[in-house]
Amino acid sequence: KPPDPPNTTISSGPPPIVASDSATFTFGSSQEGSTFACALDSAVFQNCGSPATISVPDGEHRFFVIAIRDGDTDPTPAAWTWTADTTPPKAVVKHQVDVGYRRLVLRWGSPLSAGADSVTVLQSGSPSRPPSREIYRGGGSRFVITGFANGVYRRYRIIASDKAGNVSPAVDVVVKPSALLLAPHDGARVPGPPLLR
Repeated sequence: KPPDPPNTTISSGPPPIVASDSATFTFGSSQEGSTFACALDSAVFQNCGSPATISVPDGEHRFFVIAIRDGDTDPTPAAWTWTADTTPPKAVVKHQVDVGYRRLVLRWGSPLSAGADSVTVLQSGSPSRPPSREIYRGGGSRFVITGFANGVYRRYRIIASDKAGNVSPAVDVVVKPSALLLAPHDGARVPGPPLLR
């Protein structure tokens, strides 16, 4: 009975989506003393060894490896599929802030239109400190703050990110203290000058 061909396994590789133009794979064979041949996408197989590091353009890719032992080749190559994405999203557009008494609404354009999947909003309460406290993370296009302190300086930083972890340029929105909004307007009429008769 002829010996069984070796069985090839890939033990590690990149995650399904990665913000990198290189990928490293480790692989092995069920039979000691095997050699290996690797291929990327539709390229021809070439001799390789584990670990193997390759460079790739953005897009979906498949890495194949086969083990060879004493002229017997694994008939079913091991395969690994992943997507390389090194392109950051664009900065969010159409950002807008509406301030009322103890209420602030921060709006921005859809993350999808910027090539992103989610948005993070950071906050700072000082002109000398960059925004660092996270107050929102999600796929929406607005954030509402109730109980907003109208007499305090606030700076918000909006950053879009994609599934690979790429981040967009930051967009900062400054909300200056407003003494006009420290108390609600009761709608009372202001007395005018007396009428002359």
